[in-house]
Amino acid sequence: MMKAWWEQLYIIQHQIWPAWSECEEAATEKVYFINDVIGKNNSLKVLDLGCGTGKEAILFGELGHDVLGLDISPELIANARKKLSEKKNKITTSFLEGDFRDFTTSNQFDLIISLDSSLNIFRKDEIEKLLFNYRVQILKHGGVFIMEQLRKES
Repeated sequence: MMKAWWEQLYIIQHQIWPAWSECEEAATEKVYFINDVIGKNNSLKVLDLGCGTGKEAILFGELGHDVLGLDISPELIANARKKLSEKKNKITTSFLEGDFRDFTTSNQFDLIISLDSSLNIFRKDEIEKLLFNYRVQILKHGGVFIMEQLRKES
């Protein structure tokens, strides 16, 4: 079956820029900043949309948060699970392969993140619909949604 254009682009992005998708220093800075501002003294339930290889999800887990990383790429999820299995400390992080546009759960999250521009490949109206659905259905009341958006019209 032929993959959708955005799936092909997403896979190519991670093949062409593996160093970008694995930049641990940038990931660490982002996660520590978010943690200092939002969850330094709390254990948060975190959803990482488009988690890729799991770098931010694992870091949030190491800081004591309960994390679910979601990504459409089976290769990236396998890589994330491998990285998680290599950690010596117990980390409450798990990974799920799936399309975040169709993701449903009965769980609610204190923090939803979409870093490294996972949403950039979609049209603005698609992103707005997605954000509304997540805010209403999955984000806890008083929770925070953080997304990295690198678009000219944003």
